[in-house]
Amino acid sequence: MSELFAKKRAEAEKVLAEKNSGKPSEGDVADRKARLLAQRDLLRKQKEEKRQEELQTFNAKTETKADLFNELKKMDDKTKEKQKEEENKRRLEMFRKVRNDVDKDRKEQNEVNYEKRAKELDEK
Repeated sequence: MSELFAKKRAEAEKVLAEKNSGKPSEGDVADRKARLLAQRDLLRKQKEEKRQEELQTFNAKTETKADLFNELKKMDDKTKEKQKEEENKRRLEMFRKVRNDVDKDRKEQNEVNYEKRAKELDEK
């Protein structure tokens, strides 16, 4: 009986040593590679399905030239709006920088004026 327990313990220690050796087994690597490939294929398939759905929706909306023109106009307006937002952000950032520079210059000027005033008062 004790021989059986010793044998099982030795096998368990051997399995643990293999797991802790740092190198994954060839089967584990192959399984992981297969899972990753399947996941990649699934993502590609989902992306393609979404693209096809969007294309069908767009084609349904643009059956006539007037519809196509309106849809393209909406897309163009969205693009221009996004560009306008980016431009506004850039201008706001420039304004903040200038305002900080002006505040800094004003503080420096106030310090200089304070020092002049202090010297004048000390002289009197």
